[in-house]
Amino acid sequence: MTVVGQGTRSFFRLFDLLGPHHVKLLQTAKAKGDRLVVAVNNDFSVRALKGPDRPIRYLDARTAMLMALECVDAVFVFDGDVEPVIRNLAPVIYVKAEPRRKVRVSGKQCTERVVTLPRVRGESTTETIERIRNGRRY
Repeated sequence: MTVVGQGTRSFFRLFDLLGPHHVKLLQTAKAKGDRLVVAVNNDFSVRALKGPDRPIRYLDARTAMLMALECVDAVFVFDGDVEPVIRNLAPVIYVKAEPRRKVRVSGKQCTERVVTLPRVRGESTTETIERIRNGRRY
């Protein structure tokens, strides 16, 4: 899939359980330009990154939820190597959540601008799973 046009942007996010914080990030990403393409890690790459118990929701469910959101124009599935995806999509704006630790931003040379959005502390899928395992709901 190639996405072109003034203000086109992509948002790349690894997630299992779509939560309110994801929706807010996606809405904010959409506001940065004219189209929002969400690139989603396939199940194999989620498992490789997060462990054998992940993903919680399989790819079909995750992509269906994303496509149901008004702010999402297209969903693109990738295998974990994000740089070729960014090169192929060629977004004008690459929107991503701030990293948990200092890392090199993959693919930034393939776009005009990288926009980093703040994470919502305590709302990641990993943190949600830990709360459930520890018997806490909130």
